[in-house]
Amino acid sequence: MTEEKILASNKTRRIVCIVLVTLVTWLLQGCSEGKVDEPVSSTVAVTQTSNAALSADRLEKWSRSCAQCHVAGQAGAPRIGNEAEWAPRIEKGQATLLKHTIEGVNMMPALGYCMSCEKSDFIAMIEFMSSTRKEAMQ
Repeated sequence: MTEEKILASNKTRRIVCIVLVTLVTWLLQGCSEGKVDEPVSSTVAVTQTSNAALSADRLEKWSRSCAQCHVAGQAGAPRIGNEAEWAPRIEKGQATLLKHTIEGVNMMPALGYCMSCEKSDFIAMIEFMSSTRKEAMQ
């Protein structure tokens, strides 16, 4: 296989992974414990925030790292869009959230498995998952 075909194949795999993780995220958000006819405001907030907060590059990074635990709440991770689970963490402030993300805390590994993420990536991903804006985290 030529190097060009390998690169094209890797790019296709990444796109497929992003699409699959996004689909699983949306499906899991539909598995809330609320009533069927009850509106899910956090889903709307996450969708609105995600459009502004995550570029395609950040969405790919999030899909490879954060989504592993934050979609289903693995190992006690606050679930994406669940404001009640994120509230106590947000109250500690952005500096603490970044410190925990970079150094690791409880079951969360250092850098949340995102070795290529910058501080600005982590801030955007935290906003995306917690349905918050920067002003609320400062």
